[in-house]
Amino acid sequence: MVDLSRLLGVFESLSTPYVGLANTHYSEVAETNITNVEGGTMSPTAYIEWVGDKVKSEEERGRATMSAEVASQVVNVVRVQAGYKMSKRIVSRGRSFLRSLSTR
Repeated sequence: MVDLSRLLGVFESLSTPYVGLANTHYSEVAETNITNVEGGTMSPTAYIEWVGDKVKSEEERGRATMSAEVASQVVNVVRVQAGYKMSKRIVSRGRSFLRSLSTR
């Protein structure tokens, strides 16, 4: 598919929306998941594992369906939306979580 789309000159018209949709999706899902962490229904560890799983699965999916370049772009989206943008919130909740464990 990738080779054919490049040959036909439509690769960008496929890859750009793919990356855009990933950006929207991970922005929304990361917000939901971090809210769950802050509410205590998801552990900080589970959130971090979720991010790691998504990085791996999106890299595999991007390589299989698009290209290594697009896979790299989508992995970056996951890292930014679910990692960097949520880092202060996850660290804050992690500290609270650890304090609660030490008082038991």
